Amino acid sequence: MDEFTCEPVASGQLHVAWPFLKRGLEAIVRKTPNIRWIPEDVYAAVQHNHASAYLVRDNHSGRVLGFFVVHPQNLGFSDRTELFLWAAWTIPLRERVNGDNVDGAIRAAIEHMVKLTHDGGHVGLVFLTARKGFSIANRLGKPGLPYFQPAFTAYRVNIQ
Repeated sequence: MDEFTCEPVASGQLHVAWPFLKRGLEAIVRKTPNIRWIPEDVYAAVQHNHASAYLVRDNHSGRVLGFFVVHPQNLGFSDRTELFLWAAWTIPLRERVNGDNVDGAIRAAIEHMVKLTHDGGHVGLVFLTARKGFSIANRLGKPGLPYFQPAFTAYRVNIQ
């Protein structure tokens, strides 16, 4: 048996999973400056099958340690698509119990996203972040995110 399962949240089961998803999405919004979506946007996208949410469950304890939300997006000026990681969250440190392997859950989630990308015929898996922790971890030689490499830096002029 695999250590973790990435369980798709079917639109008919969204009400059951929503309190957990919403809590994590609200935490992301609080930590991320200039974010342009609200948790209810994710709800609507999953409900209408424009995005997919997955709960990451530890199969030994049965605990859900986090989730991720993905959706396909078109690569401009082509007929190719990539899988976009819209949001990902793990339970906060204060809620973790002895034996929670959150690092393993993150790795399992990324491996599942890579499989979704391959199986869906997408040319890549991408995410955007305003958080600096990923690049700092890579510079310090810590194991950042497996598979991912920085692709570009975006700068923005906010008009309103």
